[in-house]
Parts: sequence; structure tokens; C-alpha cells
Amino acid sequence: GVKFHDGVELTAEDVKWNFDFIMENNFTRMSNVWQILSRDKPTEMIDEYTLRFHVKEPYVPFPRNTLGNAYIYPKHIWEPISQRPDFDWFTYVPTAEDQIGCGPYKYMDYVPNAWYKFEAFDDYWHGKPYLDYLLRPIITSGDAELLAVKRGEVDIFTGFLASEAIPGLLREEGIGLYLYNNQYMYHWGMNTYKWPFSVKEFRFALANAIDKQDIVDTLLLGYGLPGTCGVEAPFFSYWYNPNVPETYS
Repeated sequence: GVKFHDGVELTAEDVKWNFDFIMENNFTRMSNVWQILSRDKPTEMIDEYTLRFHVKEPYVPFPRNTLGNAYIYPKHIWEPISQRPDFDWFTYVPTAEDQIGCGPYKYMDYVPNAWYKFEAFDDYWHGKPYLDYLLRPIITSGDAELLAVKRGEVDIFTGFLASEAIPGLLREEGIGLYLYNNQYMYHWGMNTYKWPFSVKEFRFALANAIDKQDIVDTLLLGYGLPGTCGVEAPFFSYWYNPNVPETYS
């Protein structure tokens, strides 16, 4: 089974408590949960390891957009904390004992504005990680991150790079650069309940007027892929079907 870092097993009861807590509090950050799940009965325990979700209506991206964006906190730790009379989710500062998850590395130490330190979790469900420790420095700007890489102050950096920084890094000796298509999209969010975005033909015109390839070539210097007007983008290869015509094409 899956264990939390304190050795307690993670069960469907933990998952249920987290989603029910979100539904009760309507956290803005978690609107993709409480707008989708049924208010009357959002979750239902089937057994110790099975949880059924009830949605208001069919919602195709439910596994990724709803389940995939919720954190699972250990109920045995956070339920007592949340029931304190003076508890406020937005102002509460967790203690070291509260920092319990179920990932490959567990919390060890933290120095404000300096670094976090983690150690490998021996009972991680997917096997103990290769590295015994991780030290994650707190770097507050992209320029400082690049400088730390060039100086050899960090072993690895993962994140977003400005496209114009890539050619220079490719010329740096001793730095290995691996490019991949991140699951991040520059998207144009619009309120389809308001005019003119409520007009399908208007959205159709916008979708066809934007030269997505030109954006990739000029703004991203070729480091990217043109987006689509559907729910899934090409880099979600598990769901993306290139043979299905785009709705707005």
C-alpha cells in the first residue's frame, strides 16, 4: 500500500476527507473541485481503498483537472488541526510535524530564504529514490537561477527558461541542456457568458485569426508547439488524437 512519511497508511478515507474539506470551504484555488463535484454527495466510500466521486454532470477532463490538482493531506494530522477554534487555513503556519506527505522525499529541515532539505523515503510506494538527500535552494529570480547554473552552484535546474537564454546556455561548457515540451500552455482565457465572447462565431473568428505557428517562431524562437482550440494540447499524447478534426478549424 501507500504510506505517509510517518508510516501511517494512506487510504480512501484520507482522500475523502480532503475532497469533502474542499467542498465545505469553497477554496478559490480549488474551484475545479467544488464546481465539478455534486454538492449533496461529492464522495462515497466503497471500501478502504476505493472512493466514488459524484459529479454534477459529465466532465471529460475530471481525472486531470479535478483529481490531479488536489493535494492529499493525512487526515489523522490535519483533521484535528482544522477543528481548532482559532484555525485559519490561510494564516496557519505548519510545524515540522505537520509536514507529512507520501512522496519520494520527506521533509528534514528548512532555513527561511535559504533552502529546504529532504531525505529519501524508504517506504515510498514506487521504490526508494536513487538520491539519499535533496537540498533545494530558494532562488527568487530567473536571472539568479541561470547564474547559479553557470557557477556550478546547483546540480540540476528544472523550470521555464526565457527562449532567448537557450542559445547562450547551449554554448556553455560543462552544462547539459535538455529540451522537452512542458505541459504548460499560454492560453487566452475568456468569459464565454459575456458578449462578444458568448458568440460562437466570434470565438471561431479569433481561433482562426491567430497565427499560432508565428507566435512559436517569433516570440518563443521556435522552442514550443502551436496550441489547439480543443481541451487537450498535442503534448498530452495520452489523450490527444491528431486524427480528430478541431472544432474551430
